[in-house]
Amino acid sequence: MSTITIRKNIGTRYSKAEAEALAADATNPKITSRRVHRYTTFYVTADVEVEARIQQRGTCQLCGGDWAIKGKSVSKHGYKRPRWGFLVGGCYGSFGTAAEVSTERTQAAIEDSNATIATTETLKAHLEADAKTEGRWTEDYGGMPWPDRGSSHARQVWKNAKLKAARKGEHHNEPMPPLTTYEKWMEAKTTIRNHSDYVKFLTENVLTKLGQDFREELIEGEST
Repeated sequence: MSTITIRKNIGTRYSKAEAEALAADATNPKITSRRVHRYTTFYVTADVEVEARIQQRGTCQLCGGDWAIKGKSVSKHGYKRPRWGFLVGGCYGSFGTAAEVSTERTQAAIEDSNATIATTETLKAHLEADAKTEGRWTEDYGGMPWPDRGSSHARQVWKNAKLKAARKGEHHNEPMPPLTTYEKWMEAKTTIRNHSDYVKFLTENVLTKLGQDFREELIEGEST
């Protein structure tokens, strides 16, 4: 039987003396307290040896994370667990084949990102050409089109008006002012950078996992 040492809460007491008595026989104990109104609760944590089982772990094809494996597929991951009782969100690579077995979804993601980069670079070039034609281009800031602050301010005024209308229970039906050339240009730059970083990450950290063995890790639980 395999065992591992974990950090665990071994008891809760309502007086410091009782907590110290509980911690006396524990390994590497630590006592923490929490006060709510006039009551103080003491928590005792210590190193505990528990029975362990082997868990296989592999790599998600889309996020590159190290997750538990069931069969040849990675487990559900990337979600949040709010207080209303069910999971929210999740990685699109959940329940997919691990990268150690197949990188088909990784290669598809790289192709999609490269296509997005190409399309966005074309849009960025058109925005730069329009800014130069309209005389709103400057090399002082690395070639950024000069921002049209008027439209940005108009959109902020629109947001404030919509918020005030919502507070009064009224409708605000005026359309939002469009993005400025500068904002579209910066959005394009950000999109290109993010997708380029993602392609580099997948290439260096996920594609290289193909053909490797699953990793094994001891976790708490009964041996099977």
